[in-house]
Amino acid sequence: GGVWEDTFNAAAPSVGTTKFMILHFVGAVLNAGDRLEVPLGNGDTDVFTVAAGPDFWTRPVKGGSVAIRFIDAGAGAGRAPLTEYGRGEGIARNGIDGEADISTSGGNANGDVFMLDTPYVDPPHFNSGGVCPPGARHWANVETLPAGVMQSVARATGMLLEIGHGKVSSCSAALIGPDLILTAAHCLEAGSAIPSGSFTLDYQTDAAGNRPADYSPKFHKLKALRKAGWTAAPTGGGCRRKPAIWTTPSFRSKRRPAGWAWRHCRFTLTFRRSATSFS
Repeated sequence: GGVWEDTFNAAAPSVGTTKFMILHFVGAVLNAGDRLEVPLGNGDTDVFTVAAGPDFWTRPVKGGSVAIRFIDAGAGAGRAPLTEYGRGEGIARNGIDGEADISTSGGNANGDVFMLDTPYVDPPHFNSGGVCPPGARHWANVETLPAGVMQSVARATGMLLEIGHGKVSSCSAALIGPDLILTAAHCLEAGSAIPSGSFTLDYQTDAAGNRPADYSPKFHKLKALRKAGWTAAPTGGGCRRKPAIWTTPSFRSKRRPAGWAWRHCRFTLTFRRSATSFS
């Protein structure tokens, strides 16, 4: 038996710094008693054992560096290759949405889900194409809302982070049961959405847009798809309903949720140590 530890550092983005990472291990061999530990930087640690199988994703990891530990129970034959990772970044090139050409055109997002920087800055560029009805943009920080239905609904509204089609993406989602969330069906088009996905109710600034003093968002791993479907009839303004339901672990939240952020995934970086450690 033994313990191996290695520090993984994400490649620096072209602008700014890495705000968070989601790591993907493929081809892992964890024998009885072996553990792979990935601290998330928010007080939580992802622990993977033989039950995780050969392919698994972490929840979001704070920042761009993490010390990963492999604990060998004695067989000396375990391994856990880190084959790819997704990276969240800050605003680039004034937030202009470059779609597929994100490397040269920027991105309409601020992926600072752990609020490493404060105050949180909304992207200055606004793409109205995803708003229903088109062109509408009327919202306020939920911390500024008076008591009422919108404030109540906000407490059950959170953010889903997942990886699919070569990108780290986000969707809004609503808690509709002790361990159920409701989100748009297009959020799960990629087969990797559920294995890589995590949900939080904690992503929220204070009323002035600053990081709250006790801010430490907790992410909950998705477990399974319970129901999904698409409707053919438009609901007005060219929009369509796209409901889907995912299962998450049971949890409670102290903070009102809001906000979203996403950024592209950076792939193909692998680190190795030996046949008996993680790679």
